[in-house]
Amino acid sequence: MSEAIILAGGQGLRLRPLTSDMPKSMIIVGGRPIAERQILWLRRNGISRVIFACGYRYEKIREHFGEGGDFGIDMRYSIESEDEPLGTGGAIRQALSLVRSSPFIVVNGDILTDLEIDDLISWHKRHGFVCTIVAVPLKCPYGILDVSKESNRVFGFREKPVFSDVLVNAGIYVLKKNVMKFLPKIGDIERETFPQLAKAGSLGVYRLKGWWTTIDTMKDLQEAEEDSGLVS
Repeated sequence: MSEAIILAGGQGLRLRPLTSDMPKSMIIVGGRPIAERQILWLRRNGISRVIFACGYRYEKIREHFGEGGDFGIDMRYSIESEDEPLGTGGAIRQALSLVRSSPFIVVNGDILTDLEIDDLISWHKRHGFVCTIVAVPLKCPYGILDVSKESNRVFGFREKPVFSDVLVNAGIYVLKKNVMKFLPKIGDIERETFPQLAKAGSLGVYRLKGWWTTIDTMKDLQEAEEDSGLVS
Protein backbone atom coordinates (compact mmCIF):
# COMPACT_ATOMS: atom_id res chain seq x y z
CA MET A 1 0.00 0.00 0.00
CA SER A 2 1.34 3.43 -0.97
CA GLU A 3 0.57 6.25 1.43
CA ALA A 4 0.99 10.02 1.68
CA ILE A 5 0.68 12.64 4.40
CA ILE A 6 -0.56 16.05 3.29
CA LEU A 7 0.54 18.85 5.63
CA ALA A 8 -2.56 21.04 5.71
CA GLY A 9 -2.46 22.71 9.13
CA GLY A 10 -1.26 26.19 8.19
CA GLN A 11 -3.41 29.31 8.41
CA GLY A 12 -2.19 30.85 5.14
CA LEU A 13 -1.98 34.37 6.55
CA ARG A 14 -0.53 35.81 3.34
CA LEU A 15 -3.62 34.68 1.46
CA ARG A 16 -6.14 36.52 3.59
CA PRO A 17 -9.06 37.15 3.17
CA LEU A 18 -9.35 33.87 1.21
CA THR A 19 -8.13 31.93 4.23
CA SER A 20 -10.15 33.81 6.85
CA ASP A 21 -12.52 30.86 7.19
CA MET A 22 -10.76 28.00 5.37
CA PRO A 23 -7.35 26.31 5.34
CA LYS A 24 -4.94 27.27 2.57
CA SER A 25 -5.19 23.80 1.05
CA MET A 26 -8.87 24.38 0.23
CA ILE A 27 -8.31 27.53 -1.85
CA ILE A 28 -9.71 27.13 -5.36
CA VAL A 29 -7.18 27.01 -8.20
CA GLY A 30 -8.53 26.50 -11.71
CA GLY A 31 -11.92 25.38 -10.43
CA ARG A 32 -10.69 22.88 -7.80
CA PRO A 33 -9.29 23.15 -4.26
CA ILE A 34 -5.52 22.74 -4.05
CA ALA A 35 -5.99 19.63 -1.89
CA GLU A 36 -8.30 18.04 -4.47
CA ARG A 37 -5.72 18.59 -7.19
CA GLN A 38 -3.14 16.98 -4.91
CA ILE A 39 -5.40 13.98 -4.27
CA LEU A 40 -5.97 13.46 -8.00
CA TRP A 41 -2.22 13.70 -8.65
CA LEU A 42 -1.45 11.24 -5.83
CA ARG A 43 -4.09 8.79 -7.05
CA ARG A 44 -2.73 8.93 -10.62
CA ASN A 45 0.64 8.02 -9.15
CA GLY A 46 -0.61 4.95 -7.32
CA ILE A 47 -1.17 6.41 -3.85
CA SER A 48 -4.16 4.65 -2.32
CA ARG A 49 -4.22 6.11 1.21
CA VAL A 50 -3.86 9.74 2.34
CA ILE A 51 -3.57 11.18 5.84
CA PHE A 52 -4.37 14.86 6.19
CA ALA A 53 -2.28 16.42 8.97
CA CYS A 54 -4.58 19.33 9.66
CA GLY A 55 -5.63 21.81 12.32
CA TYR A 56 -6.85 25.25 11.29
CA ARG A 57 -10.42 24.91 9.94
CA TYR A 58 -9.85 21.19 9.45
CA GLU A 59 -13.60 20.58 9.26
CA LYS A 60 -13.63 22.19 5.79
CA ILE A 61 -11.25 19.50 4.56
CA ARG A 62 -13.17 16.65 6.16
CA GLU A 63 -16.52 17.95 4.86
CA HIS A 64 -15.14 17.99 1.32
CA PHE A 65 -13.34 14.64 1.27
CA GLY A 66 -15.04 12.55 3.94
CA GLU A 67 -13.55 9.05 3.98
CA GLY A 68 -12.33 9.50 0.40
CA GLY A 69 -14.77 7.18 -1.38
CA ASP A 70 -15.81 9.78 -3.95
CA PHE A 71 -12.15 10.33 -4.82
CA GLY A 72 -11.08 6.70 -4.98
CA ILE A 73 -8.73 7.02 -2.00
CA ASP A 74 -8.81 5.92 1.63
CA MET A 75 -8.73 9.17 3.64
CA ARG A 76 -7.70 9.64 7.26
CA TYR A 77 -7.21 12.71 9.46
CA SER A 78 -4.60 13.60 12.06
CA ILE A 79 -5.89 16.71 13.80
CA GLU A 80 -3.85 19.10 15.91
CA SER A 81 -5.18 21.88 18.12
CA GLU A 82 -5.55 25.29 16.46
CA ASP A 83 -4.37 26.82 19.74
CA GLU A 84 -1.23 24.65 19.96
CA PRO A 85 0.13 24.01 16.45
CA LEU A 86 2.68 21.22 16.25
CA GLY A 87 4.78 22.53 13.37
CA THR A 88 5.56 20.41 10.33
CA GLY A 89 7.78 17.98 12.24
CA GLY A 90 5.31 17.53 15.08
CA ALA A 91 2.44 17.12 12.62
CA ILE A 92 4.26 14.33 10.77
CA ARG A 93 5.17 12.66 14.07
CA GLN A 94 1.53 12.65 15.17
CA ALA A 95 0.28 11.42 11.77
CA LEU A 96 2.79 8.54 11.79
CA SER A 97 0.47 6.58 14.07
CA LEU A 98 -1.85 6.25 11.04
CA VAL A 99 0.86 5.34 8.51
CA ARG A 100 1.11 1.64 7.63
CA SER A 101 3.83 1.52 4.98
CA SER A 102 7.47 2.52 4.64
CA PRO A 103 8.62 4.53 2.84
CA PHE A 104 5.80 7.05 2.53
CA ILE A 105 5.31 10.44 0.90
CA VAL A 106 4.87 13.80 2.65
CA VAL A 107 3.53 16.78 0.70
CA ASN A 108 3.11 20.39 1.77
CA GLY A 109 -0.51 21.42 1.38
CA ASP A 110 0.24 24.39 -0.86
CA ILE A 111 2.17 22.89 -3.78
CA LEU A 112 1.09 21.57 -7.19
CA THR A 113 3.20 19.40 -9.46
CA ASP A 114 3.20 16.65 -12.09
CA LEU A 115 6.11 14.79 -10.47
CA GLU A 116 6.26 11.05 -11.22
CA ILE A 117 6.19 9.50 -7.75
CA ASP A 118 7.30 6.00 -8.84
CA ASP A 119 10.60 7.43 -10.08
CA LEU A 120 11.05 9.35 -6.83
CA ILE A 121 10.40 6.31 -4.61
CA SER A 122 12.65 4.08 -6.73
CA TRP A 123 15.46 6.63 -6.44
CA HIS A 124 14.95 6.85 -2.69
CA LYS A 125 15.05 3.08 -2.22
CA ARG A 126 18.19 2.71 -4.35
CA HIS A 127 20.10 5.26 -2.29
CA GLY A 128 18.93 4.12 1.15
CA PHE A 129 18.40 7.52 2.76
CA VAL A 130 16.10 7.97 5.76
CA CYS A 131 14.65 10.99 3.96
CA THR A 132 14.77 12.30 0.41
CA ILE A 133 13.88 15.92 -0.30
CA VAL A 134 12.53 16.82 -3.72
CA ALA A 135 14.25 19.98 -4.94
CA VAL A 136 13.70 22.52 -7.73
CA PRO A 137 16.00 25.22 -9.13
CA LEU A 138 15.65 28.63 -7.49
CA LYS A 139 13.45 31.00 -9.49
CA CYS A 140 14.28 34.55 -8.45
CA PRO A 141 11.13 36.66 -7.90
CA TYR A 142 12.96 39.83 -8.99
CA GLY A 143 14.71 41.24 -12.02
CA ILE A 144 18.50 40.84 -11.71
CA LEU A 145 20.93 43.57 -12.75
CA ASP A 146 24.32 42.57 -14.16
CA VAL A 147 26.64 45.35 -13.03
CA SER A 148 30.28 46.09 -13.75
CA LYS A 149 32.12 46.39 -10.41
CA GLU A 150 34.62 48.81 -11.93
CA SER A 151 32.25 51.34 -13.49
CA ASN A 152 28.89 50.55 -11.85
CA ARG A 153 27.52 50.34 -15.38
CA VAL A 154 24.59 47.98 -15.96
CA PHE A 155 25.52 45.70 -18.85
CA GLY A 156 22.60 43.30 -18.63
CA PHE A 157 19.19 42.64 -17.11
CA ARG A 158 17.54 39.30 -16.39
CA GLU A 159 13.85 39.22 -15.50
CA LYS A 160 13.13 36.58 -12.83
CA PRO A 161 15.95 34.22 -13.83
CA VAL A 162 16.15 30.57 -12.80
CA PHE A 163 19.40 29.60 -11.07
CA SER A 164 19.86 25.96 -12.03
CA ASP A 165 22.83 25.49 -9.68
CA VAL A 166 20.86 26.63 -6.60
CA LEU A 167 18.29 24.11 -5.33
CA VAL A 168 15.36 24.86 -3.03
CA ASN A 169 13.03 22.62 -1.06
CA ALA A 170 9.96 21.72 -3.17
CA GLY A 171 7.91 20.61 -0.14
CA ILE A 172 7.77 16.93 -1.16
CA TYR A 173 9.56 14.24 0.84
CA VAL A 174 9.99 10.48 0.96
CA LEU A 175 10.47 9.18 4.49
CA LYS A 176 11.15 5.87 6.14
CA LYS A 177 9.16 5.21 9.28
CA ASN A 178 12.35 5.15 11.35
CA VAL A 179 12.45 8.93 10.86
CA MET A 180 10.37 9.02 14.06
CA LYS A 181 13.48 9.32 16.25
CA PHE A 182 14.46 12.51 14.40
CA LEU A 183 11.05 14.19 14.58
CA PRO A 184 10.24 16.75 17.29
CA LYS A 185 7.01 16.58 19.26
CA ILE A 186 6.62 20.28 18.50
CA GLY A 187 8.69 21.99 15.83
CA ASP A 188 9.38 22.11 12.11
CA ILE A 189 10.99 19.32 10.12
CA GLU A 190 12.99 21.91 8.20
CA ARG A 191 14.66 23.31 11.34
CA GLU A 192 14.69 20.33 13.68
CA THR A 193 14.93 17.17 11.58
CA PHE A 194 16.72 17.93 8.33
CA PRO A 195 19.89 19.31 10.00
CA GLN A 196 20.18 16.12 12.08
CA LEU A 197 19.68 13.88 9.04
CA ALA A 198 22.16 15.90 6.98
CA LYS A 199 24.78 15.59 9.73
CA ALA A 200 24.19 11.84 9.86
CA GLY A 201 24.53 11.50 6.06
CA SER A 202 20.94 10.23 5.86
CA LEU A 203 19.36 13.05 3.81
CA GLY A 204 19.20 12.84 0.02
CA VAL A 205 18.00 15.19 -2.70
CA TYR A 206 15.98 14.31 -5.80
CA ARG A 207 15.89 16.88 -8.59
CA LEU A 208 12.33 17.34 -9.80
CA LYS A 209 11.76 16.74 -13.48
CA GLY A 210 8.59 18.46 -14.66
CA TRP A 211 6.21 21.16 -13.53
CA TRP A 212 5.96 22.54 -9.98
CA THR A 213 4.53 25.58 -8.26
CA THR A 214 3.81 26.73 -4.73
CA ILE A 215 0.89 28.91 -3.67
CA ASP A 216 1.84 31.13 -0.76
CA THR A 217 0.65 34.59 -1.86
CA MET A 218 -2.08 36.14 -3.98
CA LYS A 219 0.49 36.59 -6.76
CA ASP A 220 1.32 32.87 -6.63
CA LEU A 221 -2.39 32.09 -6.90
CA GLN A 222 -2.79 34.32 -9.95
CA GLU A 223 0.24 32.79 -11.65
CA ALA A 224 -1.00 29.26 -10.91
CA GLU A 225 -4.37 30.08 -12.48
CA GLU A 226 -2.56 31.22 -15.62
CA ASP A 227 0.00 28.41 -15.73
CA SER A 228 -0.32 26.00 -18.64
CA GLY A 229 1.07 23.23 -16.43
CA LEU A 230 -2.11 23.17 -14.36
CA VAL A 231 -3.84 19.85 -14.99
CA SER A 232 -7.60 19.48 -14.43
